[in-house]
Order: sequence, then structure tokens, then C-alpha cells
Amino acid sequence: MGKKKGKSTHKNSQETTPGILQNKKKHSDPSCLEEIDRTLTRRCGSLLIVCGFLFFTIGIYWTIVAKFMPDTGIGVLDFMKYDKYTFCAIVALWPLCIVVLGSNWLCLKIFRHI
Repeated sequence: MGKKKGKSTHKNSQETTPGILQNKKKHSDPSCLEEIDRTLTRRCGSLLIVCGFLFFTIGIYWTIVAKFMPDTGIGVLDFMKYDKYTFCAIVALWPLCIVVLGSNWLCLKIFRHI
């Protein structure tokens, strides 16, 4: 009668699990998932801001600034200067502004809820 009441002679199943299963349990911690979610949200928000800024800057240069610049010798910039469809590009500036404002609103919402 060497057994004591209340204590088990077997080790706890968590103590004998391999390291892989223990790591899986560690990553299922909600605080770890929240940190990963916040990092992904910040990266997506930053990417949206950068893309919106680049899109807006290139659109403004193409429609307004390039027409007043001298020849640069750079093919893309000279193409923007001698573009014959400036009126279409100016009309396309309004959807560009809507996209920039929409992405700005979305990024502010994303960063506000972090």
C-alpha cells in the first residue's frame, strides 16, 4: 500500500508532450494572435497610404506639372509631357481624388482601431 491518496503516480500529460505540441499551445494564446493581427493591420495600412500617395503624386505630375517641364531626356517623363490626351487625364483626376480620399478614410479607420 505504497500509494498515497490524492496523488497520481503518472506524470501530467502536459509535462510529457513533445516540444512541438507545447509550442502550438503557446501560439494559440489570444494575446499572441492579437499582436500578429495588429502587425498585419499596420503593414496593410502603411501600404495603402504609400500606394495612395504614389498614385496621387504621379497623377498630379502627369496631368499638370509635366506640361510645363522642359525636355528631360527620360522617356517616361517626356511621354507624359507630350501626351495628347490631357483632357482625359484631367477628367480621370476626379476618380483619383475619390480613391485617395477613400484610402485615407480606410487607413484612418484601421489605425484608429489598433
